[in-house]
Amino acid sequence: MKDTPKSSETGHSQDWGYHAVFLIVSLAVIALAVVLEVRDQRVVLPFLGFPLPESCWFKRLTGLGCPGCGLTRSVICLVHGNFLAAWDFNPGGYLFFLLIASQLPYRIAQIWRIHRGFAPWCLTNATLGAACAASDYPMVG
Repeated sequence: MKDTPKSSETGHSQDWGYHAVFLIVSLAVIALAVVLEVRDQRVVLPFLGFPLPESCWFKRLTGLGCPGCGLTRSVICLVHGNFLAAWDFNPGGYLFFLLIASQLPYRIAQIWRIHRGFAPWCLTNATLGAACAASDYPMVG
């Protein structure tokens, strides 16, 4: 199926900002993970050696870990190539990092398509299909 440029009247020009915001946020998350370090189970600012405060309110209130506990440390370890420590902090960090990293080529491609006059890709059906395939429930249709 061949892509044909769409007219600017379709409203796709406003999508450029939407994709740019997601691209910038994804780049910022990866840049922070590159800058930060994990020392003694704490996230640390490397230049100052200052540990950041615990950010999980559930853990602060109850003393128990939640499913997201260790996610930040896991992503930081993944970016620094410490894969075993990343798994120990939170195995979900692998999925979160994959989702963030996959935003980079996708958002760049979307911005390029919009800039060239093409309609942006609509992945709603693909996303719904993947979610249904990952779940125990069959797709209804």
